[in-house]
Amino acid sequence: KMGIIYDAIGLIYLNTRSIDKALEYHKKALTIWRKNKDDIGAAIALSNMGNAYTMLKKYAEALVAYKESLTFSRKYNAESIQEKALSNIANVYFKQGFYDSIKQYSQESLEISKRLDDSISIAITQYQLAVYYFFRKDFGKSEALATEGFRISQRNNYTNSCHLNANIL
Repeated sequence: KMGIIYDAIGLIYLNTRSIDKALEYHKKALTIWRKNKDDIGAAIALSNMGNAYTMLKKYAEALVAYKESLTFSRKYNAESIQEKALSNIANVYFKQGFYDSIKQYSQESLEISKRLDDSISIAITQYQLAVYYFFRKDFGKSEALATEGFRISQRNNYTNSCHLNANIL
């Protein structure tokens, strides 16, 4: 239970932008979950650590955390964790300007998101793929994906997603 508590405290710090404290607590959670051989718990803590590293613009560390989270989630077929890890990896590549790396991760995340009927993740990954196709100069496909992502966001009142991603294109 302490792993859950530490990870929850880490999320509070993450949401209040106290990133160093967030990392401290996510690392504590990870240590406990690794000690208890709880790979799903470890995958969650790693994903949250990846989010913190991304906020700090420590992209190499973020990728390591997300990819380890992805490995654990695949081992146990934890698709909800997989979809987030894949999308987060694509997001880090986007932030680094490695647009060709976006497609592989976003496409797999989109497939899982559709299976799980996770509309916000569908919208986010459609935006990511829109960015990929934009930089590949396939503007028609980019616009179609961005438009569909926007429609999903509007339909579900995901205003943050709309506003954050509307500026991409």
